[in-house]
Amino acid sequence: MATNASNQSDNISDENDVFTISILEHTIKFYILLTLQVPSLACVFFILYHFKWRRLHSQIYGILIIENSLIITIELPITLFFLYRGDVHTETICPIWISLNYSLFYLSIALMAWTSFERYLFIYYEKIITKHYLLLHYFPIACLILYGPLFYLSLVYLYKCQSYYDIHAFVCGGTCYQYELALGLFDWIGNIITPIFITFFINIIIVIRHFLQKHRMREAIVSINRHQQWRRSAKMTVQLLATSMLYIIGWIPYTTIGLIQIFENTEQLASLLSAVFVFIPYMQTLFLPIICLLFMPDIRHKFYSALIELYAVKIFRRGNRIQTIENQSIMTARPPLASKQPN
Repeated sequence: MATNASNQSDNISDENDVFTISILEHTIKFYILLTLQVPSLACVFFILYHFKWRRLHSQIYGILIIENSLIITIELPITLFFLYRGDVHTETICPIWISLNYSLFYLSIALMAWTSFERYLFIYYEKIITKHYLLLHYFPIACLILYGPLFYLSLVYLYKCQSYYDIHAFVCGGTCYQYELALGLFDWIGNIITPIFITFFINIIIVIRHFLQKHRMREAIVSINRHQQWRRSAKMTVQLLATSMLYIIGWIPYTTIGLIQIFENTEQLASLLSAVFVFIPYMQTLFLPIICLLFMPDIRHKFYSALIELYAVKIFRRGNRIQTIENQSIMTARPPLASKQPN
């Protein structure tokens, strides 16, 4: 009897420790995401206010910023609510949360993959994409924007399988189609892993071609026009690398662990995936506007000018305040004039 009581007390103690650790993890994640949400949204508003939509080669970045802002303003608040409370209060929120999470994050990585491919065309085949911009620019973007939400909405709401939602789990533990091998593999490999590795390999190809082109330019006599084109392509390459590296860092570990879990589902992998890796894409989403602000030259210069102007106004107001205080102190310290006495 004493042994059984001791075992029960140990089990209760372990459960309390796990519960305490879970609350601590949720609290840390909550405050990290909430702290980054405000400056990220500020960067989104600043970029979109100054964005030049007439530039064909930059339009995809504007669309990417808008799509990520939807995650920050619509999907992320549900995640923050979940982290704050430890649940989503009711199962009716689960399909909405799942649809938003899956659709918006798919759109983000798919648009980044297309951004990489389109940037490759603008760097090396600009005449072709400029001539056929409806087919090579607008049509693929429209297809991606339509495909993602329609695919996930149909699977979450229309697919005939029974979902058992866990309101205490991230995205309520997912939906039922994910546990079917064919659909689960198609979704994970086709919609998640493929866009990420397209982004990864296109960036490698661009970097290799960039250095090969630079090596050829050193060995040959290059015209001024050719050198200017190379510098322009170098700037576009750096801009692409800066944004795509966020996706590569944020998604490759997550997709790799998720793929392993499909074939070998263990508690360690599941806990690692749900506790750590599912939240890394949020960091990519929140840092993307900041990186875009720093690597878009026109917008960066306007941002620096705005900061300098605000600093100058602050210094000017401070100088006026000091001058006013000094004048008041002088007037206070000055002795009153003696009044003339009548004769």
